[in-house]
Amino acid sequence: FCSRYFANGFSVKIPMCGGFTCEHNPTTEATTCVLHDIMIDKEKLKVSKGGEDISQVRNRENRDELPMYSSGVVLVNDENCEVGRVGLDSMQFKYHGKFVKSVTGGKKSQNRECSTVVQKTTLFITRYEYANLYHTYTDLYNLFLAMKVHADENYEGLELDPVQVVFLDGHSKSHMDELWVKLFRTKPTYVSDVPDKTCFKKAVLVAPGYTSPLSIFMMGKKSRKLGQCNLPPGNQFIKNFVQEFKQAFGIKPRSGKPTILLVSRHDYVAHPRSKPKSGTSRKFENEQELLGELANTFESKGYQVKLATFETMTMQQQIQAVSDSSILVGMHGAGLSHVLLKTIDGSESGNRGVVEIVPPSHSSSKHFEYLAQMADALPYLRITCGSANRNNEHYVDPIKLVEAVERLLK
Repeated sequence: FCSRYFANGFSVKIPMCGGFTCEHNPTTEATTCVLHDIMIDKEKLKVSKGGEDISQVRNRENRDELPMYSSGVVLVNDENCEVGRVGLDSMQFKYHGKFVKSVTGGKKSQNRECSTVVQKTTLFITRYEYANLYHTYTDLYNLFLAMKVHADENYEGLELDPVQVVFLDGHSKSHMDELWVKLFRTKPTYVSDVPDKTCFKKAVLVAPGYTSPLSIFMMGKKSRKLGQCNLPPGNQFIKNFVQEFKQAFGIKPRSGKPTILLVSRHDYVAHPRSKPKSGTSRKFENEQELLGELANTFESKGYQVKLATFETMTMQQQIQAVSDSSILVGMHGAGLSHVLLKTIDGSESGNRGVVEIVPPSHSSSKHFEYLAQMADALPYLRITCGSANRNNEHYVDPIKLVEAVERLLK
């Protein structure tokens, strides 16, 4: 199960035409397609430019940032290929259906003229929730998986040529962009910036993050079996991903005093549709009180207590701070996704676990409990807090938090 779930479970082969095949993983419900010798006709594709500063595209609709395909966007070298006329399984092609139906051959296939030809494997991906750290992790893992399973090249690390990662969406810039650039050692190309009539020797259409092994939709469905995957060899593929991640970001070994890290949540503009007046949800009402109680209890025992405000930190700084921490504490929110990068360490200052603070509105959400489980069965505790006030803030009982941290330190 673990290999099928985290790695190559693409057991259902779906032949199309013109050097075009798709593979479906029944375990994660993911579908990945591999296309050979194709040309992209951008005149048949409608999508925002992408990569703009948020201030330049405020209030732009999300639907304008997602691609709309007409027949012939993807031209294969087979005049008899017309995928649009083929019936597609709605489950297997829940997300790729419109792209796949745009693939055609016809008379143009024999007379096409490529403006440029990309020889190496190119990875195409559509990001649906690009401005959210948790969902970005699901996309990153799927791209990593596609590289390891479907690409021909024997990659040293994850270094790619710039055109080898193509965003089919037209989303604006976001705080997540740094993750893509550093993890794959390249700046992905928006499809709007790909020269028209570009031909690709091999292209891989990556499964969207919703069908990633890290997706809450999949983890929730498979939770009973995931317990067998939290230690080697069951989680070896996820450990490889974490290792590549840490190498890409140059994470330094932990040093100095063991740290209790409290992750804060503050207002920020994540994407063009963010409403600054509404503010970020699930903030702390008594942040300073929590810091003070943690410091009063644990600094005398040799621990340092730090506050991390991710909204003002680079991804490099966030990942290093989480990696340096012995205990990670935070409100339920995407920032806790970094827990995936923590692994068990038997040293005195090593990783001791994570405390998630959960409001009533998210009592059934187990995103980060599952991610902690995948990270070498990292000890995980959750405590509850009160409902939000009119400022989207929650009061957290400091005594309850201290007791949770003490349990992890025993």
